[in-house]
Amino acid sequence: MKKNKSILLMRMKFRTWITDKRIWALLLYQMIGAYFVTSPVSEFTTSIGYRISPYLYVFVASNYSMILWIMSGAILLFMDAPFMNNLTYNQIIRSGRSSWNRGQVLYILLASTIYILGYVLFIYLFLITKTTFINDWGRVMHTLSKTYAGGALVVIDGYIMRQFNPITAMSLSIIISILQCTFVGLIIYNISLHFRTNKIGLLASVLYVFSASYVWSMGMEFEQKYFPVTWMNLAIYDRSGMSSKPNIWGPLIIMVTVIIGLIILADITLKNKEIETYPEIY
Repeated sequence: MKKNKSILLMRMKFRTWITDKRIWALLLYQMIGAYFVTSPVSEFTTSIGYRISPYLYVFVASNYSMILWIMSGAILLFMDAPFMNNLTYNQIIRSGRSSWNRGQVLYILLASTIYILGYVLFIYLFLITKTTFINDWGRVMHTLSKTYAGGALVVIDGYIMRQFNPITAMSLSIIISILQCTFVGLIIYNISLHFRTNKIGLLASVLYVFSASYVWSMGMEFEQKYFPVTWMNLAIYDRSGMSSKPNIWGPLIIMVTVIIGLIILADITLKNKEIETYPEIY
């Protein structure tokens, strides 16, 4: 491996996507989710004769039902962690444990990015004939913020529109979504490395994602800021600092810090564990 070993190992993992039935199922899962959130919006734009600005993902990622949908897909994406098979032993011998670990971490980060950008792309494609590119929320968004015409899965929150300009909101939504998916991937990866089984890591990720649903269902608005999954919702932040809502930089720093800690922990765990292979998961 004359080139960067970690990048080569990451690329090898991505090559398996072509024949991985789970990835194709996830692609269909994304398309279904994007269709159901865009269908009512598409009908509304047709009825009023105006095009919508391309920032709908902000409100998709701020809807509690869609957060669970997106994060459940992340669990499906990384359910084969720690990505070990009958080739793993030879890969680690040739590249070294640290390089192999970095390759898997890079895969988790890039796969999370592709997964979230996939949602953004599908939402755009389903509304491609109804979208106009403007540096503003636009008339349709402002109208939808005063009605429920966007459907139950896309509630356009006027508070978010007042707190953030569309470019900032879109960027933050994508970044936070990627960090959340990366975190879920690293949870499964680390726990599976430590216990040498996928089941405990999957259980932990499911508990992480769905524990927040109890808070949502009980309407516990103050407690939401203590459940990281809810951090995808931009409506929980207050940029002015004039309320009990958190500033957005705190959760961002926490997420990045924890992710770095999980990466270091995985490297330490791998160095102190015997290498075992895991059955392929479909």
